[in-house]
Amino acid sequence: MNILYLADSDPRLTENGSMQRTNLLWRALGEIGTVYALCRLGEDSPEARIRIGIDRDGRNARRFVNLAYRRLIRTLHPLLDFYCRLPLSIEPKLEERFPGVKFDCIVVRYLYRLNWLKLPPGIPVYVDVDDSPLEALARDPRTPGTPLARALLERTLAQALERISGGWITRGGSLDEPRLVELPNLPRTDSIRLDDTRPRRHLLTVGSMAYEPNRRGVDEFLARIWPAFHARHPELEYHLVGRGAPPATAKRWNATAGVRYLGFVDDLSAEYSGALAAVVPVESGSGTCIKTLEALALGRLCLATDFGFRGIPASDIHAANGMLRYANAEAFIRDFDDTVADEVRRSAGEAAARTYFSTHYSFAAFAAAVRQVVQP
Repeated sequence: MNILYLADSDPRLTENGSMQRTNLLWRALGEIGTVYALCRLGEDSPEARIRIGIDRDGRNARRFVNLAYRRLIRTLHPLLDFYCRLPLSIEPKLEERFPGVKFDCIVVRYLYRLNWLKLPPGIPVYVDVDDSPLEALARDPRTPGTPLARALLERTLAQALERISGGWITRGGSLDEPRLVELPNLPRTDSIRLDDTRPRRHLLTVGSMAYEPNRRGVDEFLARIWPAFHARHPELEYHLVGRGAPPATAKRWNATAGVRYLGFVDDLSAEYSGALAAVVPVESGSGTCIKTLEALALGRLCLATDFGFRGIPASDIHAANGMLRYANAEAFIRDFDDTVADEVRRSAGEAAARTYFSTHYSFAAFAAAVRQVVQP
């Protein structure tokens, strides 16, 4: 079975949560058939059957019309720039990139990528929706979702669903479409080795700071939670790890007492080893927070917002599973003092976090959900 995989990034990359899900889906498809990947970012690799350049197809006139259209709809709402179908779709040059290959199915990573591409007729198409754009619009605090913006998204979604034979949606997402199977996110922690002898003197937030919802969540935490917490625990630092913060933002964060923005680090092991707990302050965005699952997998208590625990059943979110939900500074400080600062309770919670993750999340379950949709 020959599978064409259309994605944003080279599926071998695992630098952030989005890339990790792209990689996991690629690996799961590899258990079903032979995968050929056509991506927007990365490096050509004939050996791995990966080709780059999905956005380079088409004439200049097509690019100009599409760019003008995107600028127009962006004025209605930023999300429309990603999800709405382009007026002149891009047709990938499959015969040129994969000569002589007959594809049995096409798998598209992200709904918007499906809406931008003109695919060969007569081949089953599956899409990783990841998250419903309607939910993302409703949660986005930047601008209210106007009736016109919502109508455009609903139309785009209907057009996309007409083109597919099936697909997947992230755990916690909701879309009234029986052909979509729930597909949980999984973190990649195989390169992280904790050093239990290391002093633990900071709280830790990890994430791509190029992603606006992550930066917004950190800003909210520093404004609403950190001042009171730092006044109570001045001996502790708050470390922010992840590339992409604009220089002005990085400067502002580092000017905050007790806060260190480290940017990209080669090895997360030292940061997680020295962390008393992980903090996931994200309030909006799409999908599930991969760093919440990463913290649990590594045996670190996780203090997070409601959105930070999205996709995890509400009945499972409690200290006995290593998860502490906060809504304000008072709740954050109380949970920290009662559980994180208490070494006995912290150790029990960390062991429980590892157990919870290993029980509920595995690549085998992920691959089974992929196989449920894509059948040879």
